[in-house]
Amino acid sequence: MTTAIHTFCRVGADGRVVVPVGVEEAGTEVEVTIAPRNGVKRASEMTPKEHAAFIETIAGKWVGDFPEFPDPPPETRDPL
Repeated sequence: MTTAIHTFCRVGADGRVVVPVGVEEAGTEVEVTIAPRNGVKRASEMTPKEHAAFIETIAGKWVGDFPEFPDPPPETRDPL
């Protein structure tokens, strides 16, 4: 590997982080450091004032439509 790779990614639902580097790099020894992004706080780490300010920044920002799903067929149940 001739250059360093610096990237941001999100931990998946399975707890894994995937950073593809290419097949030609197979077998290369690398150093990996995992750290949260600077400036990103979880809600539990925020003060009530910081949390309220965060909510104000995202409130009303949704643009788009929610998909409509057809109703599922009625269930067939055993008579009582």
